[in-house]
Amino acid sequence: MLGRADCKFQLPLATETDKVMPRNRFSDQRKATCVQKYIQTESIVDTQMWYRKIYGETAHGETSIKRWHRRFLQNGTVADLPRSGRRRIRDKDVRRIEQAFHENPRLSTRNAVRALQIPRSTIRDVLEKKLKMFPHNICLLQQ
Repeated sequence: MLGRADCKFQLPLATETDKVMPRNRFSDQRKATCVQKYIQTESIVDTQMWYRKIYGETAHGETSIKRWHRRFLQNGTVADLPRSGRRRIRDKDVRRIEQAFHENPRLSTRNAVRALQIPRSTIRDVLEKKLKMFPHNICLLQQ
């Protein structure tokens, strides 16, 4: 096994932007250099010791480094892939809903669903959260 002094490869030193990063967050560049070091040494401990020497702070644990390595082998990158997440409400739909309810303030959400072909939950969210309108049943009182 090679000692630290026997290493012949040269990895980049910490850049100014790396030094500004918060302690609990790793940039993709730092993750990539950790994975590169792990591939070269095949040792978590050597990778962690190298990281402490280069960046002057505690390295992530074995689980994180192995997860980054696995992600690199699967995807070719250590960066997070986009997540599906919740769909955003399009501005076009907000304008259509706003226009429909301004033209007919007595329009029910059920009829708006039929007319606009937009899910009821989306219509209610737009009315309440974006337009600050609170749908309710309007009752005519007997006279």
